[in-house]
Amino acid sequence: MGRLASADGIALDLITDRLQAQPMSPFKRYSYLLTGAFLVVLLISLSFLGLQCHAIYNHERAIVQNKFSENAINLDSIVKSVTDQLHILQVNAEEDLRLSSKHPTVSPLRQQVIQTQPQRYQLFPTIGESLNTFGSVQGIGTLADQSDDFERELSMTLRLIPIFRGIKENLQEVTWVYYISAGAFMHLYPYSAELGFEQSMLEMPFFTQGLPENNPQRHTLWTEAYLDLAGQGMMVTATEPIYENDQFRGTVAMDITLERLNQAIQNFDYPKGTLLISGAQQQLLAYPGLKTTSASEIQTLETVLPEGLKENAAAILASPNNRVQSLHSFLVIHRTIADTPWDLIFFVPKSAVYYTVVVNGLLASLIPLIGLGLCLLATRRLLNYSFIQPACQLVDHIEQEKQAVATAMPETLPQIWVPWFKAISDAFQENRNLLQVLEAQLKNLKTTQLQLVQSEKMSALGNLVAGVAHEINNPVGFVGGNVAELQLSLKDITDYIQLFERTFPTPGEKITAARDELDIEFLLEDLPKMLTSMSSGCDRIRNISKSLRLFARSDADIKLKANIHDGIDSTLLILKYRLKANEHRPEIQVTCHYGDLPDIVCYPGQLSQVFMNILANAIDMFDELTEDASFAELQQHPQQLTISTQLTSSQQIEIRIKDNGKGISEAVRTKIFDRRFTTKTVGKGTGLGLAIAHQVITEKHGGSVDVQSAVGEGTEFLILLPVK
Repeated sequence: MGRLASADGIALDLITDRLQAQPMSPFKRYSYLLTGAFLVVLLISLSFLGLQCHAIYNHERAIVQNKFSENAINLDSIVKSVTDQLHILQVNAEEDLRLSSKHPTVSPLRQQVIQTQPQRYQLFPTIGESLNTFGSVQGIGTLADQSDDFERELSMTLRLIPIFRGIKENLQEVTWVYYISAGAFMHLYPYSAELGFEQSMLEMPFFTQGLPENNPQRHTLWTEAYLDLAGQGMMVTATEPIYENDQFRGTVAMDITLERLNQAIQNFDYPKGTLLISGAQQQLLAYPGLKTTSASEIQTLETVLPEGLKENAAAILASPNNRVQSLHSFLVIHRTIADTPWDLIFFVPKSAVYYTVVVNGLLASLIPLIGLGLCLLATRRLLNYSFIQPACQLVDHIEQEKQAVATAMPETLPQIWVPWFKAISDAFQENRNLLQVLEAQLKNLKTTQLQLVQSEKMSALGNLVAGVAHEINNPVGFVGGNVAELQLSLKDITDYIQLFERTFPTPGEKITAARDELDIEFLLEDLPKMLTSMSSGCDRIRNISKSLRLFARSDADIKLKANIHDGIDSTLLILKYRLKANEHRPEIQVTCHYGDLPDIVCYPGQLSQVFMNILANAIDMFDELTEDASFAELQQHPQQLTISTQLTSSQQIEIRIKDNGKGISEAVRTKIFDRRFTTKTVGKGTGLGLAIAHQVITEKHGGSVDVQSAVGEGTEFLILLPVK
């Protein structure tokens, strides 16, 4: 604080010296000159400001136009890639049919197309091959009854497999590549187990649009959006007919999902602007927030256009490409995508553009303008007042502030000096406030230090527990192995004794006396029970050791794949001694309802710490209740912990930990995750447990944690973790 005060004092001393050096002249006649200069500068600045705002507005229009053109070029590129590859398929298919008509050749894969049902046939791979390599070849009919033309067509589509595969590998936007024959068969790539060829496919747009009566020019055509038969959502299809000697044989096609089209336009990031793709019949193919899973959810262009543009939808589609238009309160730009019935449209409210102009131009220019005006006005005011007396008063004021003495403003002080005096007071007050901030930061630092200590404690505890678990495993393994061998040896001894008694039913008085003294029957009956008990004890020690290893897992910097239930179970096993009955209360009952959860990538040890903190707090609360209730009362109303898990519909793991304790008030509930907040007595709680738990769940795992409680009704923690 002393340094800050000293630095402020030095700065203000320099200011004082400069003020004292000013001459004591009124300069009144110059004030009018300054006022006139100020007005001239103001007019010039306003003119410049108008020109600058106009330039910025035109620049923003150019930015919109350039960004739109980039997205349009990208979409054009996707379309051209699809149409080019589709044309390659058409050329190869027709060339193959032409050559095979002169020199018939059978594809090596033809023998793998076999009759699977009386009226169905399908391509099956040989041993060691996969359908994913060839795709799905299916048809309706009997192979034995097919013509030579059919065999050539079937061999042709089998020879297209390398091209199908190359297209799918190079065009990530394409979902399906396929050939559909008028002869009632289909070759689909990649393979789909959900989709089988049906006669109804010959009535779908991706086939009917290629028919001679619908496409006499034999162009590449795009369908309207429809629901994919293989469950890939809404999509559009590019299709091109296949002819042999002017005879229509079938169509080749490629599918692109609406989800892919949406991804293609997602890089347009102009504020408050909207980019969309309109298809045939103004069908909406891509739009922010468009759902692409159901045909009933497809919208038209007019349904998403804002008021003011709805009635101009036709005019927008008819407008020149890549030209920014002003329609009502919007800027609109449009482009027709070549070789498709698609239109790329972008619209943005003019207010958003004006806002950018204001932020980037107007405010940036006004700040120096205002600063210049204030400087001129301040100079004019300074010329109307003397400087020496206010400056001396200012120096006295600084000295008093250094001594932290509250002083009133001098009565004769010119108004222009009031901000200076206030600035000095504010500077010293900020200095004092800074000291308070530093003190608060020191407290936060102590809190952070406690967190680090807690983390180090958990790390040390983990290492200790891991070492203990390791040391336990060795003798337990030795004892467990010897118990098994001892059981076998005991059985041999028992068999031997029984054989001896059967062979020598009257062994003599000494042996009989020794037998009675040792109580052989009791030993032979009790020893197996003792060994079984020892074996069970070894198994229990092994389980405890396993839980200790899980809890002590060192995963501070590395995420691991783990099961949530293992972490909960290991924590419960470690806390088992606290759950047991004691002289003050009966046993705390724990009920677990586990759902079918997948393994997740997480920090298992940190999650175990979260479970430990929540469960330990609940046990502490139950222990506090023993002060207000007798053992008999607690027996009548058992203390219970309920843990349940499930996988939610949003693919999140839900963990609920509930107790039937005394609950907490709303005032406490709102602060329960605050650092240093605790309801426990001094020495029993640090106020960090739940704060750390909240940090682990939200920051380390991207989840959420909430608590619901009411006084007298218990408390429930709800933890949500994403499945990654």
